[in-house]
Order: sequence, then structure tokens, then C-alpha cells
Amino acid sequence: MMKRLCYILPLLAFCFSCTYTLPEAKDAGALPDIFPDYTGVTIPAMIAPLNFTLTTLCKEAYAELKTGSEKLTIKAQKGQFKIPASAWKKLLVSAKGSSIEISVCAKTGEWVSYTPFSIYVATEPIDPYIAYRLIEPGYELWNRMGIYQRNLETFSESAIMENKLTDKNCMNCHSFCMQNPDKMLFHMRAANAGTLLIDGDKIEKLNTKTAETMSALVYPSWHPSGRYVAFSVNQTHQSFHQNDRNRVEVFDDAS
Repeated sequence: MMKRLCYILPLLAFCFSCTYTLPEAKDAGALPDIFPDYTGVTIPAMIAPLNFTLTTLCKEAYAELKTGSEKLTIKAQKGQFKIPASAWKKLLVSAKGSSIEISVCAKTGEWVSYTPFSIYVATEPIDPYIAYRLIEPGYELWNRMGIYQRNLETFSESAIMENKLTDKNCMNCHSFCMQNPDKMLFHMRAANAGTLLIDGDKIEKLNTKTAETMSALVYPSWHPSGRYVAFSVNQTHQSFHQNDRNRVEVFDDAS
């Protein structure tokens, strides 16, 4: 019996901790300052929870999300609202083709209530994954990078290719044929230089530098059939600014 109670009590504590109501508050007369700014955006009906942070300094804060018969009120943890995945899915199902209204209250001395904002939920589906190159900002760790994919429904990330496997070289310009994950390419520079062409289970590495061209192949564009790829050739360079937050410019000497 004692062992059962050990499992049940934390579960009850979790359930009660998720049951909140918005406090009585003075109207702030303005939208909340949140990051990312999700006010008025349109999202697909299968996306992972859109957690957000209230950037205004406060002692305590709550957010109420409601649509149709579904309503969820959550308490901020250090200014961040973390939306439970199961409750978020119910909201999305209910709001498909409509919207989720979000109201935020914060204790900034006294309780204030911000103007509610809406997130619109589309009926059209989207691809479940997004692919990107990930590199540290500021160029401190330029030799630590990779190409990754993220599941938009769960927000889980996994590696497609990491340069720790290829002598920490540069890899770039990954490109898919008509969003087909089984047909893609990307370039590797410096160590192990070449273009990796992936077609299902077939992987081919190409040396695309010739005596007649100014560089190896650079920016790609697939033919919809997947049988051809057009490339540019470029002489690219970087220029760094000392006094601007956008510190780097990339330009071509020739192409």
C-alpha cells in the first residue's frame, strides 16, 4: 500500500499544480512582451507546444489558453510558460480552422492583465520535419557544426551529419530534391572536400573542382525530376565589422 501511495501522491501533486485560475488584475491596456513573439501567428495543427517567455520582470505570472470547450491555465516558471504536450494537442484539435486565445496576467508589483492575443490554427498539413545546419554564433566554435533534422510535432532533434566524423571540416549547402529526404546533397570543404550525393541507399562523393571553373560547385538547384542539379560557382569571401552587431558580410569576387 505504501508503495502505491508513493506513486499516487506525486501524480496528485502534479494534477493540482496544473489547476489554476487567473487572478483579479488591473488592465494593462497592452499586449504582453513575450519571446518568441507568437501574437497573431498562424500555425499548423500538428506543431509541438509553443512555449514562450514573458520578458517583463515579474514575481509571478499565469497564462490562460482557451478555444471552444478546451481551456488550460499554466503558471510561469522563472518567466517561462511550458505547455504540457497532451493538453496542447487537445487545444490544437479543438482550434483547427479557428484560433487559440491566450491571456497573460503578471504580478509586477500589483497584478496586471495584458490584452489577450490569438494564435490561428490552419487546417492544411505541413511536412513533419525541418532540416538545418547548426553552428555556434560568434564564430568561436566554427569547427563544430552539423546538419540536423527536427521533428516539428515533438521538437526532438537528431543528426543527419556531424563534422566531428569528418575531421571537423566545413559542411554546407544541404539541399533536398522537392523536399524528398531520400534524395539530397551537401558539400564538404577543406578536409575530405567534395559533394555528397544521396539517392536512397546510394551515397556518392563527387570531386566537382575542374581546371576550367573558378571553384568547386556551390549553390544548388534541383530539377523536379531529380535527374539533374544546376549549380553556381563562386569566389566567396567574408568581411567582419568591428562596430556592428551584424558583424559579418559574405560577398562574391566573381561568380
